Amino acid sequence: MSRSKGWIRWTGLLTVDLTALLAGSPHWSQLAADLLAPHRWIDRVGTDEAALTLTTAALWCVALWLAVGLAALALATWPGLIGVTARRLAARLLPAVLLRAVAGMAGLGVLVAPIAPLAAGADTPPHPAPAASAVVRSPSWPTTPGPPSGP
Repeated sequence: MSRSKGWIRWTGLLTVDLTALLAGSPHWSQLAADLLAPHRWIDRVGTDEAALTLTTAALWCVALWLAVGLAALALATWPGLIGVTARRLAARLLPAVLLRAVAGMAGLGVLVAPIAPLAAGADTPPHPAPAASAVVRSPSWPTTPGPPSGP
């Protein structure tokens, strides 16, 4: 991948992530005003709505933390100062277990990618079938023991 295409992809990814985070952002000024007078807030909206608002704000903060950490982890693959700085930031932001989980999921994605269409019930194999003239016989195991070959 050329460097210009890489920057375009990174810019697109970060734009989508930022848009999603901003769209789901709680109304911080309203939440701060409600937290200054919690009894009036609960009387006005009820305990369920207040708990839902607080939970949404907390989960948004966790999503922001993960987004920044995973973006730093992705930028750690870049060479030079950007990669070194991003690697250090990711190591500080994300716990080691999460770093290992992300690496494991990436490896699992590489392993599962060839069989994913078959698991989804696709009728066609993921790779084109060989031409009829290029039929290769599969190897067969010997059924009788033979003499050992080589020393």
